[in-house]
Amino acid sequence: MRCDQTVVLIGERGKRCYPQPLRRIKYHDAGTGKTFDFLANHFVVSAPTVAELYRYRWQVELFFKWIKQHLRIKSFFGTSQNAVKTQIWIAVTVYVLAAVLRKRFGLSAELYTIFAGVELDPVRENAHFQDVFRCRLQFIESRKP
Repeated sequence: MRCDQTVVLIGERGKRCYPQPLRRIKYHDAGTGKTFDFLANHFVVSAPTVAELYRYRWQVELFFKWIKQHLRIKSFFGTSQNAVKTQIWIAVTVYVLAAVLRKRFGLSAELYTIFAGVELDPVRENAHFQDVFRCRLQFIESRKP
């Protein structure tokens, strides 16, 4: 921990939008050699705890980045905890299923290539994943050298 200070925003917009005091914590990560500045409005917990919370928050951000890149979730259908968890679990299940099928069929294509062009409408009754996947596999196999 490099410092733990109470600060106020001095810019016109900052003073207008957030006039309350803030806590500035400067943290040096010995593992990476990087120094971080954190602003927080929580004065009760210790400075190392605030730094640790930011580190955990960053892990959550990286997790959601991975979800967007690999699970093709553009937005969530619901905002409740149950809706978000359900959508993530469904997407993870489809991802793992595609990985298993890729291995079983001995495909060299990356998973994102297999998913490319496979857009299923979850509301439509006639969206048959097996048929779409089988057609996609045939297309990928036909492009092999």
